Amino acid sequence: MKSSGKGLIKLMVVALFIAALVVGYFFYLSNKDNGAEGEINGSITAVQEVLTTDLSIKYPPTPKEVLRFYAQINQVLYNENYTDEELTAILVQQQNLFDEDLKAANPLVQYVDSMKADIQSKKAMDISLSSYALSDSVDVDYYVHEGYECARLHCFFYFRTGTSMAPESNHRFVLRKDADGHWKIMGWELVANNTGVE
Repeated sequence: MKSSGKGLIKLMVVALFIAALVVGYFFYLSNKDNGAEGEINGSITAVQEVLTTDLSIKYPPTPKEVLRFYAQINQVLYNENYTDEELTAILVQQQNLFDEDLKAANPLVQYVDSMKADIQSKKAMDISLSSYALSDSVDVDYYVHEGYECARLHCFFYFRTGTSMAPESNHRFVLRKDADGHWKIMGWELVANNTGVE
């Protein structure tokens, strides 16, 4: 009788242990799946926000909005953590804002390598992109060039090194409307800071 009672107790202990393992594993998988999707308390990360934006459905309607999304992508690139696969996907998303000529001049493999080196260099020096500011809507210069509708506007990028602000970086962007009516980035240049921003 005593031995069978001990056997029953051992069996109950083993059953409880197995049940605890199953519950613990289920809890682990539930939290792991949420993390894999980038969800934190029901919201998505900045990386996932960029990656889940479907430009084929909701392309930015104006040159200013195109540049706003481009700048948001840059903030993710220089400020966030992501895998190499996510980096490539982010840069594909960025190239979706590029004019075909600019995209052709920056093949994806070389573009990824170049951007990865620049990002790693800035992160090693503790440089991050703290904010950006775009030209006021009234300062967007619309014109026609070789039969294409074009737009010229400025974007200021504000970098931070550790806790110190670096000098602002003013870029003049040129965008061209494609056959689908989407404004695409043709290129940009660094210019003197003489344009008002919002």
